Amino acid sequence: MISATIVCALSFAIASQQSLESLISKVDKERAITVSVMVEKLDGEVLFEYEADRSMVLASNTKMFTTAAALIELGEDYRWSTKVYVKGNDVAIVGGGDPSIGKFDDKDLGQLFVTDLLQALRSEGVVNIENLYIDGSLFSEQRHSLWPLEHAEDYFCSPPVALSVNSSCIDVSYEGHGPIFYPSIEASIAVEVYDKPADFLSAWFTDNGAKIWVRLPRKADSAIARYAVPDGIQFFGWWMQDELRAAGIEVKQLVLQAKPQWLEQDLLLDYSSASSLGEMIVEINKESNNFVAEMVLKTLGVHQSQKGSYKGGVAAVQAILGEHVDGIEGFSQLDGSGMARSSRENNSASPALICDLLREMCFLPQGVAWFDSLPIGGVDGTIASRFKDEVFQPQRIRAKTGFIYSKQSEDGRGASSLSGYLLLPDNEIAVFSFVVNFYRKVNANSNNRRFKSLQQQFLKQLIQEYRNE
Repeated sequence: MISATIVCALSFAIASQQSLESLISKVDKERAITVSVMVEKLDGEVLFEYEADRSMVLASNTKMFTTAAALIELGEDYRWSTKVYVKGNDVAIVGGGDPSIGKFDDKDLGQLFVTDLLQALRSEGVVNIENLYIDGSLFSEQRHSLWPLEHAEDYFCSPPVALSVNSSCIDVSYEGHGPIFYPSIEASIAVEVYDKPADFLSAWFTDNGAKIWVRLPRKADSAIARYAVPDGIQFFGWWMQDELRAAGIEVKQLVLQAKPQWLEQDLLLDYSSASSLGEMIVEINKESNNFVAEMVLKTLGVHQSQKGSYKGGVAAVQAILGEHVDGIEGFSQLDGSGMARSSRENNSASPALICDLLREMCFLPQGVAWFDSLPIGGVDGTIASRFKDEVFQPQRIRAKTGFIYSKQSEDGRGASSLSGYLLLPDNEIAVFSFVVNFYRKVNANSNNRRFKSLQQQFLKQLIQEYRNE
């Protein structure tokens, strides 16, 4: 005899599958749009699936794989090390991949490094530097070869290098008295103000980053803009040179290369990053920070194989997660953030595999920090303004967002994704993944607002139907 509980569960499964499938299939059947969805409980019971084994372009859902592997391998208390060596009148700063030298939440963490460096140099009596070596050799290539060129100056496409300041970006602000820069680089980079103001503050680099042009807004209203720098190592070197000179320490020559083979006894300072890996993973997942995701990926490459490259990091993620997630080989990864893409290669996985990752992380000690790093619907991060309806209370959604779109690609390909945890009405936890791939030039009715609305409508209907059953 079948129990009432089983009948109820079967009733929900059949009714909800049909109702929700109708909602999804209508969009999936449109030209140049593909939708794939999976929802299941932590015990593996499937609540809903629609083409869940399709390999889909993930966009920033890629960050979940990167951050999960990093927490498993390194632990949330891990900190990066930046080392400073002195030999005679030469100084070398050797990068360890610290992503936190700069401004985060209005805190100038970059000045913490400067303060410690100046204190160490003064204690050694250094007032003149013959050669200042900027050693970023721990990481290899800067920008990924498959990042869209149209985003080269956008802050979310800045180069992840082993020595960076302000996420390899420059902040430009204006309050009515000329442009203001962070970090301050005017001593090394020429500044030109375009003679015709515009509605918005803007800036752009020329001369391989040696000059920055600024176009001021017509109205001074505390405008601010952020741009990726052309060369992260060069920019760090200019910043460091300017900071030292401002403190009265003359730098005769800036050398952008690995330090000479000095001994460990020449080590002057071993600076520990102001932020831990756990804090940086919150930045990656809640704010979808591409730069930090790439820094973490390359850090994993160094720890696994001494290869601080995109390929080294990807191999590390596969090896680490392969010990915990069955079928991880079905995850195709190019970079740490999900920015890289082409007509042939992409960051891709099926929603079924994403749900496997989400479920497995629940049973690992590192899963608590990972869960806490995800945005909370209606509260914070990239979904602070979403999931505010009563049906989503109290805080039923914790999920990672994702969106990419390239105007310059032949067909305007893009992806919109949302994956994470759902607190069901009976307080059981479900994992879900909802991914849309599209070609906007083929179907003009492809936009992220529409797909975010569809994701929200789906989850709302699922909760309501579950509650009614």
